[in-house]
Order: sequence, then structure tokens, then C-alpha cells
Amino acid sequence: MADPTPRTTGTTEPVASRTEAADSSRAWSPTGRRRTTAPAAEPAATSTPATTTAPATPARERALYTGVSPVRRLSQMVMLLWLVSEIIVGLRVIFKAVAANQQAGFVSFINGISGPLVAPFRPIVGDQPVGNNGMLEVSSLIAMAVFLAAAAILVVFFRILAAPRARPVATDV
Repeated sequence: MADPTPRTTGTTEPVASRTEAADSSRAWSPTGRRRTTAPAAEPAATSTPATTTAPATPARERALYTGVSPVRRLSQMVMLLWLVSEIIVGLRVIFKAVAANQQAGFVSFINGISGPLVAPFRPIVGDQPVGNNGMLEVSSLIAMAVFLAAAAILVVFFRILAAPRARPVATDV
């Protein structure tokens, strides 16, 4: 069984344990924090030279960024854009179904923003009447389904790209 304690060598850089080394080799860390290795041993600033046991060497510090991968951030941005588009198109469906006043400021704003999002799907299916004056825009529902599928495909693709790669590890014999 391997000893998990850090080993020291003749170098000035600190040597991490096997578990720390395995964690630091990742492209991103699930904790999303920035980890810094401790600087090499440096003598304490005291007036008595007898208290220092390590030789005076320049301190080296290595920083390893273990935050979230840029590809993972990209997949989060795709999910955010999908959520915003779903909310906008969903509000459009609701406003059309309840026959909201098209001259109202917020309703016209939502219709103006969602128009280009729904436009490619309008020729597919016609609108269906709902209640007295409402209309169910089936093309908007189709657009929402297509946006969901596209976002899911992109997120899975980006997560495949951002997955940590397995690396061979030397074992002590």
C-alpha cells in the first residue's frame, strides 16, 4: 500500500503526495478553487541563526489554476441562452393563448423579440384557436422543442470536450 505522506527530495520544489498530484493534473476541478502550492522552505526571520535548519534558498512558488474549464463555461452559457429563449417564446405562447392586448408595452416587446426566433417554424403548422379570442401557436411550441434539442446536443458535446483525460500513473514497486 502506498504511503500518502509527502516525500522530500534534494530539490527545492515541494513534492506533493500521490493524491494531491492526481488532483492537480486535472484540467478543471469540481471544487472550482484556485490552489497554490506552498513555497519552498525559507529560513525564519529571527535574530538567532541557531533556529533555522534549512539552507537559505530562493523561494519558488508554483500556481495551478484549478477553476472551471472554459469549455464547461461555454456549456453553461449555452444553457443560459436556451433558458432565456425558452422563457421569451413561452411568454409569447401564453400571451397569444389568453388573447393579451397586443398594444401593451410588455406584450409587444416580447412579440418583437420572439418573432425572429419563431419565424423559421411559422410555415410548418398553422395556429389553432383557443377559447373565445386566443390562438395556440403550435409553431412556437415546435421552436421550443427544437431549441431544447439543440441546447442538449451542444451541452453534451462540450462536456465531452471538457472531460478530464485519464493519464497513466507510475507505481512504486
